[in-house]
Amino acid sequence: MYEYLEYLTLALIPGFILLDLVWRQRRYQAPRFWRLRALLVTAGAAGIGRAIAQTFVAHGARVHICDVDRGALDEAKRLLPQVTQSVTDVANPEEVDRLFADVKRELGGLDVLVNNAGIAGPTGKIEDLAPADWD
Repeated sequence: MYEYLEYLTLALIPGFILLDLVWRQRRYQAPRFWRLRALLVTAGAAGIGRAIAQTFVAHGARVHICDVDRGALDEAKRLLPQVTQSVTDVANPEEVDRLFADVKRELGGLDVLVNNAGIAGPTGKIEDLAPADWD
């Protein structure tokens, strides 16, 4: 039971779950909790999102990813053919409704959501950024 709660909590913090699962993979086999679980990773076509999806697939989860970048989704499909996907802008409520309909159709429901999508904010040297740049 503890292992279940530990992984459920870590699923809320994408960077930590990836590191934790990679570390645990070296210690023992994948936890039974993830086998056959349905998982959605937003912004999952590249970078940290794709690494999270790959890690869960390697541990037996059924994974659906979404992203705004069709090219990145095509590349993810080539690398992870078993992962289902949707082109989705999670800032658009209609697209999010369609995303969850896709997940229900493809996976039969959802057990875990990894909300990896976000906006980083302004970029540049800290001394060149004003507090108003973050609004």
